Amino acid sequence: MRGLPALGSVIYVHRKRYFVPSYCHYGIYTGNGKVVHFAPAEGIIIRKTRIHETTMEDFLDGDKDFFVRHFPTNIEEFKLLIRAKEKNASIVDAVWQGLEWQNYHIYTPEETVQRAYACAESQTLGGYSLPSNNCEHFAIYCKTNLRYSDQVGRVLDLVFI
Repeated sequence: MRGLPALGSVIYVHRKRYFVPSYCHYGIYTGNGKVVHFAPAEGIIIRKTRIHETTMEDFLDGDKDFFVRHFPTNIEEFKLLIRAKEKNASIVDAVWQGLEWQNYHIYTPEETVQRAYACAESQTLGGYSLPSNNCEHFAIYCKTNLRYSDQVGRVLDLVFI
């Protein structure tokens, strides 16, 4: 494993499981080798999925490396991203464009960590739902105030094309 990510980073790891398509698992790096993520607290039992803190080692779950997701730093860059997507608009892009982008905000690393801990403490984001409330939704929300999942979007593109 390379060095640790910066505080407040949205990180992800590629997961490859038997009988399950590969996907990315997301979390927020909180410092000191810890990650807050939306995952089963025990084993793989979906009904026990909650937002909680774990070690980087447990987050990686045998994988050797993680990746850092980057976001536009201001609303103007975000609008440029939306306009670029409009040229090849799909259903998912239409959903993305329909998001309340006026709520888009990049939180500082410290604020991102505070938001992750607040979600873990209160569990106010609701129960786990693969299409509408998963680990990617959680991590992006902590960083940007938007609840969105590119992975869900890609699946919807396949279904509705």
